[in-house]
This record gives sequence, C-alpha cells and structure tokens, in this order.
Amino acid sequence: MTNDEVPKGVASVIGHVCGVIAVGMASMSVFAIVGLFHRVTMAGFVIGAICIGLTILMFRWAGSLTGYWDTRDRLSVPAGTYRGLGYFFAGLGFVGLVLLIAQTPSSLNGAVIELTGVFSCGALSYLCHLASRRFK
Repeated sequence: MTNDEVPKGVASVIGHVCGVIAVGMASMSVFAIVGLFHRVTMAGFVIGAICIGLTILMFRWAGSLTGYWDTRDRLSVPAGTYRGLGYFFAGLGFVGLVLLIAQTPSSLNGAVIELTGVFSCGALSYLCHLASRRFK
C-alpha cells in the first residue's frame, strides 16, 4: 500500500485498532509464558510463540499506520514475515481440508464452519503472498 491509497484518518483509526489488538495479544503472551512455568507442554510453546509473534506484528502495524514509524516505499515488516505467515496459513488450510475429508462432519453446521476456516486460510495466504511481492 502506498502513502496515498488510504486517507491518514482511516489509517490512524486502523492503527489504533491494531494497537488495541497488540495489547490484548501481549497479555495473552504473558498468560502463555506464566502457564509454561506451571506446566511445560509443546502446545504451550506453540501458543506462546504465536502470541508473541502476533504481538510484535500488531505493534509494528500499529506504529506504521499511526505514523510512528516511517514506512514509505517499503513494507512495515520484512517480506519474509509475510511469506512465513502465508506458508503457515496455507499449511493450516491444508490440514483443515485433510481433516474435512478424513473426518466428515456430523452436521451441516460443522461442515460450514470447517469450510469457512479452509477458505479463510486460503484468502489469508493469498493476501500474504500479495504483501510479500509488493515492493520487490
């Protein structure tokens, strides 16, 4: 996204929303870390790593959208971050699709929820692909 595509007021509002989400993710990160002190599990490490990564990403987006960091003519985070997120979402969507095929949902509501998750992962991975190719 270039500087003139989004009005400054709209970018500021979205930046503040990202900041609020970042604060929530930071508190979830603290809870995950405290939980790891009580009981060490692989799921706890994964959840903690995801929370910390999203906290950093959201704070970076908030800073660039509110004008705290100057990100003219470049991405707010390195392109590799978007590539990694794209691979993560593609993998998550693939796992969801495999689970949808291997374990057929027992209700229509369950099938709709799983399909929504698979399509959402596909859309997010495509958006990450577009973002990583933005400023080559």
